[in-house]
Amino acid sequence: MIVLSGDPDSLKGNHPISSHIRFLGGWTEYAVLRASVPWHVGWIVPGVRGSEVCEVSRIIIDGRVRVLLGPHQTKFFAIEVDSGNQVELNLVDIGHLGRSDPFRDVMLL
Repeated sequence: MIVLSGDPDSLKGNHPISSHIRFLGGWTEYAVLRASVPWHVGWIVPGVRGSEVCEVSRIIIDGRVRVLLGPHQTKFFAIEVDSGNQVELNLVDIGHLGRSDPFRDVMLL
């Protein structure tokens, strides 16, 4: 599991779906994650009253993926497609969306 700090600048947008829409103040910082087998990315974020929310994407990833970093600390993990077991996850890099983004060809979730 990889634990990444939140991006306080991601709170600047006021639109309810701004996390994926940059021109509305959306999130621009991301992490590039990689697992060695086909996998699903999962994340755990703070919920209400001290709880946590855990979700897993159903999209199959074969290699690297970019995940947006929101305002809160997030725990990311990898689930192997075939077995459903948790597998080792590696942090490749942290970046920002934009024209000079060296990872712009890596899938963004």
